[in-house]
Amino acid sequence: MAVRILRGDPDGSTAEGVSGPGTGVRPGVITLAVGALALAVAPLLPVVTAADAAPADAGFPSWPLLVVLAVLPAAVAVVLAYRGAGSVAAGVVIGVAALAPGRALLDVQLIADAGLAARPELLVPTSLAPLQAGPAVILLLAGHLLTAVAGVWVLLATRSPERADESDPADGSELELIPEGRTGSRQGAFVAVLGLGAAAAVGVLVAPFGSDNAYLLGRSALDAPGWTLAGGVLLAVLAPAAACLLVSSAERGRARGGLLGVALGLTAVAAPPVVAALVVAQLRPAWGPIATLLAAAGLIISVALLRARPGTEHPARELTLPALLRLHRLAAVAALLAGALTLAAAALPAIAASPSGSAPAVSAARLLIPAGVVVFGLGVAMLLLSAGAGLARPALAVSWVVVPLASGAVLETVLTAGVLADVGLGAGSWVAVVAIPVAAVAGLIAALGGAVERDDVDLTELAARGADRPVLLAGTLAAVLAVPAFGLPVATGPDYRAAAIAPGSGLAAWGLATAMVAVMFAALVAARCRPVRAAALFAGAGLVVMVRLAELPLVASRIGGAAAAAGTWSCLACLTLLAAATVVAVRPAATPDVSGTTARASGNRAP
Repeated sequence: MAVRILRGDPDGSTAEGVSGPGTGVRPGVITLAVGALALAVAPLLPVVTAADAAPADAGFPSWPLLVVLAVLPAAVAVVLAYRGAGSVAAGVVIGVAALAPGRALLDVQLIADAGLAARPELLVPTSLAPLQAGPAVILLLAGHLLTAVAGVWVLLATRSPERADESDPADGSELELIPEGRTGSRQGAFVAVLGLGAAAAVGVLVAPFGSDNAYLLGRSALDAPGWTLAGGVLLAVLAPAAACLLVSSAERGRARGGLLGVALGLTAVAAPPVVAALVVAQLRPAWGPIATLLAAAGLIISVALLRARPGTEHPARELTLPALLRLHRLAAVAALLAGALTLAAAALPAIAASPSGSAPAVSAARLLIPAGVVVFGLGVAMLLLSAGAGLARPALAVSWVVVPLASGAVLETVLTAGVLADVGLGAGSWVAVVAIPVAAVAGLIAALGGAVERDDVDLTELAARGADRPVLLAGTLAAVLAVPAFGLPVATGPDYRAAAIAPGSGLAAWGLATAMVAVMFAALVAARCRPVRAAALFAGAGLVVMVRLAELPLVASRIGGAAAAAGTWSCLACLTLLAAATVVAVRPAATPDVSGTTARASGNRAP
């Protein structure tokens, strides 16, 4: 089997500079340093200006802390690069850059409405006077942009330039993909990092501090203004996803550096609210940022545990991507954990119990049951069925979205109840929050497995043939019908408000939009895939539509006067087309025989 290889020293640095301190990593490290300089200078400038009042100042002298947090990742990357640990430095840059989009969205809130940003390390409002973004915000956004650019640069620059020649014995064509005795340890590290990432995700979503200041509200990301909500959710997804993908890297140096970079990025997010809660009057510490800091510390400990051991590395060659079998196992573990968490969220109370001990039930939580069964079942298929792993993998790459689809409806119901009846999130809601990033990790690893698999087969015949027209037609129609299937309510009634994508919608609409995009993407891409893989994609999209359709019998039917709405008929039509496309994708293909006549050949039409 052909593999991509890199030649270099034991820590992953290469003499040619592909992933070492030469042309590959050095520009990325320099870009990261420039971005860090912008982030460090920003707190020294006015963050906001007020037209009718004095500008709001930081709640405490925070600039030394913010400067250290901004400069530390770049300093670590520079030291590592110029000490010859180019692969570790590349990992640090990628890990820090992975969190930059979420951090940038948090800072955009300073432009939208600085008074609601809840950033005491930057400003503490003293009145309701409108605040306008100052020059510091421009530097903050520029710093995040440069950090993201640095990560993209390093990712592109450290790719293996070309496939090794299999015929050359010196290239190690018999390279062992999973070194003996190492499979279990890498899977254990993945599970540990997945748990730490999930803990960090919960930490960035809950309230950063408690507050008795009427002008500085400490609210969770789920109850925060739009940009803070988007930034918190994006961080909650990116942190565990980046950590898990980096720890599964075949380059041990990049895995170590990546975990360190993610840990430093999480520390930069969580440390300021913890310090502010300790030193600013009327603020109290909350457990969320503390949990994130503990998770970051756990990732740093994992870096130490991933140190190279003598005799266990292949110093002359490194895979650029994990072996396909290992990716299947990692995706299966993440899917099993996500499915179990989703089922547990359905069993636990979604709303916190009142002082009297009663907790009202949330009917939308019933959707968590089919969602958990779908993801858990695909995880079982990938883990236990060797023949079914390749079939379940494309389905998992699509159907992981059933977790945010079901969880979004539950969380929106609970948050709405909190506004009306002053109740809080129960254990089921918090478990559902944790399940979302874990499911996203499973989907990302499954998608990465698809990339590895396609890189290992000959797709010349498939590319020459082009898209299968019947499959393309069915997939296109299914993609079109996915818009009303997820955009319109599936039920209507005098006492029932079904979830739909509409202006001003809450978390339920985010889950619906995610599921709609996933179904449309799968339906359109499947026509360019190999037949069996195309059928698996269609089947995964069909599972998502079935979970959407389950709202009618599981939730709406229990409400008096509720009846099927336009979304139901769109779901049924979309599901029918997806089922037809699944059958058409694996139909026997017409192929010319040696005599020039047309024969029917069963099985895959392309390798």
